[in-house]
Amino acid sequence: MIDIHCHIIPGVDDGSDSSDTSLMMAAMAADDGVDAIIATPHFMHGGEDSEDRFNNLKSHAAALQNMISTRGMPLKIYCGSEVLLTPDTVNMFSYNGFFPRMNGTDYSLVEFFFDSEPDIMKSHLKVLIENGVVPVIAHPERYTSVAKKKKIVFDWLDMGCFLQVNKGSFQGQFGRPAQKTAVWLMENRLPSFLATDAHNIAERSTRLSGIINHLSELYGDDYLSLLTDENPKRLLKGEPILKF
Repeated sequence: MIDIHCHIIPGVDDGSDSSDTSLMMAAMAADDGVDAIIATPHFMHGGEDSEDRFNNLKSHAAALQNMISTRGMPLKIYCGSEVLLTPDTVNMFSYNGFFPRMNGTDYSLVEFFFDSEPDIMKSHLKVLIENGVVPVIAHPERYTSVAKKKKIVFDWLDMGCFLQVNKGSFQGQFGRPAQKTAVWLMENRLPSFLATDAHNIAERSTRLSGIINHLSELYGDDYLSLLTDENPKRLLKGEPILKF
């Protein structure tokens, strides 16, 4: 299994608060059968220093990998980020063509304000695509506009975007609307990824197997394998993402 959305780097956002917590998150993931994690700390706002800030995150990811390897854990850490799409962040291209991506590929994990309007969301995504970025939209089930009008996601898919659902949404962690929307997305086989969006070792942990076993009973082993193994491998290599 590969987790493509995880806030495991210590002290850089609202995820892990210390190296000890990060190591416990890593151990929990490894024990659960996770082979690799893409570290995706929040990335907000643009500016001329954006690339420097992202390079700093890569240094933090490398330091975490060193700590994990030193302790003999069979877990690989890759660097990405979760980019909040605002006018500032989409304008990063105007400085030096930079935009945070996942493991040096064209893929980028992106999110919106939860109450963003559909037209604004689509406009931001269009700028990314025109500049060669392939958006992987984090937790679409949590956006108010999608919960109200689920078919909005078809516009994103038609543009060439991909969807990543959170394991916690199926467990009701983000409310009933998000849970219902996540189920609808899965019933229609629209997500390409399932991830933890882990922030800690408690209610938002790095464990994946439990929810995979549950969802496999509903949607089939082949689909869940695609979401948590095959497509994440393809993303890391910059290869085309498969649809079910």
